[in-house]
Amino acid sequence: MVDVTQLTNSQLNADLGDNIAIGNVTGDNVIDDSFSRASGLFSIIQNTGNNVIIQDSTIVNVTIFP
Repeated sequence: MVDVTQLTNSQLNADLGDNIAIGNVTGDNVIDDSFSRASGLFSIIQNTGNNVIIQDSTIVNVTIFP
């Protein structure tokens, strides 16, 4: 029998308020085929908006057996 301890914690906090966006232009999100052969763990975060909060959290659990 193997004892397993898992400690996982992700705390994201944000505050956005009283913002003004006038006459702003946003862009395009483009991901080309360079990721078509990607392997492993990766993350892509894109934003084309104004006055936004983007929070990202990745938790990876790894089990190692002796």
